[in-house]
Amino acid sequence: MSAIAVVLSTALLAAQARSEPNDPCLFGVWEVVKWSDLDSEGNPMQPDRSGARGRFIYTPEGFLSVQVMLDPDSAPIKGRQDVDGLAEAARNTIEYFGQYQTDAENGSLTHHIVGSGIPNRRGNDAVRSYAMKDGKLLIFWNEPDGRQFSRTLKLLERLGNMPCEL
Repeated sequence: MSAIAVVLSTALLAAQARSEPNDPCLFGVWEVVKWSDLDSEGNPMQPDRSGARGRFIYTPEGFLSVQVMLDPDSAPIKGRQDVDGLAEAARNTIEYFGQYQTDAENGSLTHHIVGSGIPNRRGNDAVRSYAMKDGKLLIFWNEPDGRQFSRTLKLLERLGNMPCEL
């Protein structure tokens, strides 16, 4: 994608994100407290990512940032020439930014991914279901092959001044 196309698509998504109101309960900095990946039989997928740590940020203007370490205890990289270590670090990290939209009526949350260290994610949408329960944000989805994914996040800091009942 050319630089001009990226700029235009980013501007379009930003305008779209601002024109449609988002759920004010999402506005904030959220910390991962539970990370669950289940196979089609309902068993935990390997490698186990239950210890994942990270943050999701949703702004009132419709922007988002996601940074997650899937294995916070991974070994340090030996240096810039450590290709295997760098590859492992990339496999253990989820990071992207862009805009988001909510559809409270349908309980859907769409991440419009603009930038990511994984080129295949750029320009794509990640559509998820979401709900608020016991003061936590739940994000979940199923893949066509039966795999189930869920994320539980707790609010660290509220952004904006819109009223919200968690």
